[in-house]
Formats: sequence, C-alpha cells, structure tokens
Amino acid sequence: MASLYICLFFFVPTERLIELRCCCCCGGVFLLSFFPLVRVYATQKMMRLKLNLLDHVFANPFMNAAGVLCSTEEDLRCMTASSSGALVSKSCTSAPRDGNPEPRYMAVPLGSINSMGLPNLGFDFYLKYASDLHDYSKKPLFLSISGLSVEENVAMVRRLAPVAQEKGVLLELNLSCPNVPGKPQVAYDFEAMRTYLQQVSLAYGLPFGVKMPPYFDIAHFDTAAAVLNEFPLVKFVTCVNSVGNGLVIDAESESVVIKPKTRVLVVLRASISSLQRWRT
Repeated sequence: MASLYICLFFFVPTERLIELRCCCCCGGVFLLSFFPLVRVYATQKMMRLKLNLLDHVFANPFMNAAGVLCSTEEDLRCMTASSSGALVSKSCTSAPRDGNPEPRYMAVPLGSINSMGLPNLGFDFYLKYASDLHDYSKKPLFLSISGLSVEENVAMVRRLAPVAQEKGVLLELNLSCPNVPGKPQVAYDFEAMRTYLQQVSLAYGLPFGVKMPPYFDIAHFDTAAAVLNEFPLVKFVTCVNSVGNGLVIDAESESVVIKPKTRVLVVLRASISSLQRWRT
C-alpha cells in the first residue's frame, strides 16, 4: 500500500527572523512533534524555495487558501499576479451560490472569523477559467470543488478530467466546509469520506488532493490517515479548513461580529441573552 506523506509548513515571524517549522505525516501515522528546519535572517539573500509536486514546478510553497479572495475572475487574476507559488480557486458547487448572509467575515486581533457558506460562481465559471483564462506559465492552478453530495462531486470531476489532462490543473476535493447549514463535514464521517473518495477516484482517474477539517483527537488523525492511504490517487492533503462553531462577540454592542449560519442562530441568541443578564 502506498504511504501518504504530508508536510505542513509553519512560518513563525519574530523580530528579525522567520523560523520554518514542519509537521510530517508518513506511512499513515501523523507525527505531531515540531522541529526547526531553517532560519532565514532578513539580512541574508533570498532562499531558494522552489519545489516539485505532481510534475508541477512551484516557485515557492506559499499559496492562498480556497477562501475569501479567489472567487471572481478579478480575484483570480489578482492572485495570479501575486508572488504566491500557486493559485487555488474558490471551492465551488455545480450551481452558483450566494452563501450565508453578510456580515460573514471579520478580521479580529488573533486572525479572522468567517461564516462564508461557500459563495461561488458555480463550476462552469471555474472550469472555463481553468480551460481558457488561467496563465499556467505564471503558476500552477488548483481547482477546488465542494459538491453538496457525492453525485455532484462525481459529475464535476468527470467534466474536469479532460481539462486537467490537457492543461495540468490540479484537483482539490473539499470534504470539510463547516459553514453550510444542514450539511455536515464529510471528513468527520469516515465511512462517508471513504465513499466519496471511492467514487471520485473512479470518476476522475487522475491524482488529486483532499481538503480536510481540523481533528482534535489522535484517534481521528490515525483513522483519517488510514482512510486516505486506501486511495493511491490521493497525492496531497490540504490542512486544514476553518475551525467550525467559532464565536466572537463585540463587547460594546453585545452582539456577534458576523452572522452565524442559520441552525446555530437560536443558540447564539440565547448565549448573548445570558451574557447580557450576567453583565447587569
């Protein structure tokens, strides 16, 4: 059985240096120890960060997530013009989606919080971008899909396969969106994840990767790695999607800073009411 290798890079800024740290998964076992690899001082010459993945050359390992700035043609052209090593398109569904009500994204002191809900222009748009618009001489393209059923994903990858063969676009299968009301994250149900990977592997027939959710129990890491290693076409793993069920409350207005997805709204209103009673 082929072993799946995962390498996650963390760049931790300090006053005068960037420390590159790595967490590896090999042979289906996640190694959680972190160790320094190299330090890059501002006064030194630029490091060579070129790498190869699936017969593609990346100028560096930095790229955007399939998140909030990769939905429109303007977004994609902007990211293509950046210094990133690759471009990742917004996770798409067969039909266009408006996503969740706004406000649904807010920058906060320790990062950001979002409840985007997969707003996207639909698979046809991203397929056309991959086929006709992207400049592959500048950087590789990952096309991210997030169908709301296994059948929807299968239909999309069948149409993507000939474009991937011709253009070299890479497929990212998103099994981990936490912000679609009524739709659980597939990768938290390991049997469902196995079914998705079986069907997509058969329909696509080319190497692809999987975008995973955060796991919080070592047993889940082991099980997820074991499932992924059953599928030799799974060649890379994107770690990780947003941590779901986050909450940021503006202390002045005593309200949440973004609108939550519908099914948790009642719970949040109850929580805020409790907070208001506690403060009084």
